[in-house]
Amino acid sequence: MRRWPITLLAPLALVACGEIPDVTSAFGGSLFLREPVREVSVADDSVTIAGPFGYCIDTASLESGEAGVFVLLGSCASLSRARDAGRPRVPGILTATVSEFEGASSSDSVQRLAAFLQTEDGRRALSRSGDPGTVQIIWARPEGDALYLHARDTSPDPLPDVSPAYWRAFLAIEGRIVTVSVVPFAERPMSPDTGLRTLDAFVRQVEARNR
Repeated sequence: MRRWPITLLAPLALVACGEIPDVTSAFGGSLFLREPVREVSVADDSVTIAGPFGYCIDTASLESGEAGVFVLLGSCASLSRARDAGRPRVPGILTATVSEFEGASSSDSVQRLAAFLQTEDGRRALSRSGDPGTVQIIWARPEGDALYLHARDTSPDPLPDVSPAYWRAFLAIEGRIVTVSVVPFAERPMSPDTGLRTLDAFVRQVEARNR
């Protein structure tokens, strides 16, 4: 069980260390049209990340380090500066992290993680500040081979203008833990149904690319 905090921190470690470019500059770094990147293969091409309709890869955000691989996704239209590239109906920020985890299997990993999240150490691992008191788990439940989570973290967030509440799912793919998240903008929050639908669509896209 001691290894779970490392796995859980992977989606947040690069953010917490300040290694991710400012979202605004990443989304608006060029005045020229760019071809939207709809999927990317990471971790030695063993895992492919793709978002639901309207979301594309922000290639400037790709980071790889000891904590894993971090991928940021935003509106295809905003990233490519092409209105016809597609955009989500309710925009937000999507993230994906791929972390190594020895012996990870779908059913086993989901069960172990679900139990771990109910502990103080689980909330501490989810907290960007490492303080379990900042995290409220609204709900967590298995969905197929994934664990879905809706939580709130009141720790300071290095991503600008985002909501403290988010939706997240954990999947085991090719012996790795893949964590995907949906983070709404503070000024344009997502309803619980929209957030969950976006997360579910994100999970389905990743699962489809890695069958």
